[in-house]
Amino acid sequence: KLEGYKNITLLGKHSLRMDTAKKLGASRVIDVLTIDATMQTNLLPLVDSLIVATPSDQTIDQILPLLKPQAGIFPQTRITCPKTLQSLEENESVFGRAFAYDLEDFMEVMDLIENGKVLTELLITAHIDLLELSKNFQIFSQKKSQLKTMIINHKLSEIVNNYKMERL
Repeated sequence: KLEGYKNITLLGKHSLRMDTAKKLGASRVIDVLTIDATMQTNLLPLVDSLIVATPSDQTIDQILPLLKPQAGIFPQTRITCPKTLQSLEENESVFGRAFAYDLEDFMEVMDLIENGKVLTELLITAHIDLLELSKNFQIFSQKKSQLKTMIINHKLSEIVNNYKMERL
């Protein structure tokens, strides 16, 4: 939304994430388990861009009919199924960078958070001190009971300040 996108649809299966997407202003939130029925009624417009955050090629295959020709694909996971990759190639889909970001991207997001444009209290549902990580590891093994867990590194401020000084 910060980049001007207006019609944002989340396809998901975890109620906590779907509820959060609604709170953050998604235009539509659709349970992926009902997507076939939704597509049959033609309620979904074709999409220009797709951020893929599922490791399931089966789920990706369900979404393929929703892509406009030459849609932008931003995978957060590896797409390994040859049939899926062939379908994306036939669609002339354009792949963008999604697996990694650089320090500039990180700093831009941090500025958005500091200026109150990204409300992290909706996204970060748990906090763990880096030194206590091994004691609190069960938080990561809970089945989608958290959105994002902030791991607090007390050295981060020093690292960020050094980076900012280098930029000056």
